[in-house]
Parts: sequence; structure tokens; C-alpha cells
Amino acid sequence: MYDDLKAKTAFITGAGKKDGIGFAIAQKLATNGCAVVLSDLEAEIKQVRSLVDELKAGFGVNAFALELDVTDQASVSHAAEELAKTVSSVDILINNAGAALGVPSAVHTYDDEAWMKTIDINFHGTY
Repeated sequence: MYDDLKAKTAFITGAGKKDGIGFAIAQKLATNGCAVVLSDLEAEIKQVRSLVDELKAGFGVNAFALELDVTDQASVSHAAEELAKTVSSVDILINNAGAALGVPSAVHTYDDEAWMKTIDINFHGTY
């Protein structure tokens, strides 16, 4: 157990899938008493709220859900405002949001739109 995580808060993007990396990280942090804020797209927010309830019940930690599209600056700004209202500080940031759209596909047949959206999420989304 890492006792130094008990007074910390982690913010995790792309944490809306029960079998995903983001939620696995949240569980591990919660096991050590860390408060967590899970975020994902609007389409996933119902699932995120369910996962938050699971963390609260299973680990007794503070946990919160936040809607966030890392490719949309207005969404990022809104999420930052909501985050500031919800927690006093963020000690740990996990940029977990990611995608691999249009794969598997041969390079010469790869869809340009899928490629640009993948780059937007995986590269620009961390900015």
C-alpha cells in the first residue's frame, strides 16, 4: 500500500470502459486511498457514473465523473472549470484518452478522416 496516495487526487481521461486501462488505473489508485476523477465522452458518461459508484462502494474513496472530449477546446475548458469546483487540487494526471480508428487497415487504404481523428485524440488530446 502507498500511504502517500491517501491525500491525493487523480484525474484520468478516457476512463469510461469497465475493461479499459483508465478504469484499471483508477481501481489501483483507489485501492491505495487516492480520490479519483474519471472522465470520458458524453456518450460514455452514464457508464463513467456507474464506475464512479463502483469505486466509492468498493474502496470508500471520493470519486467523481466528468464529461470530457479531449479534441474539443470548449469541452476541455468546461471540464477544467468543473474540476476546479469539484476538487481542491489535482496531484496526478493520467492522459489515458486514446483511439485507433480505422484499423486494422493497410497503409494505402487507410481512411484519411479516421487517421486525422486518431491523431487529434492521441496527439492533440494531451495538450
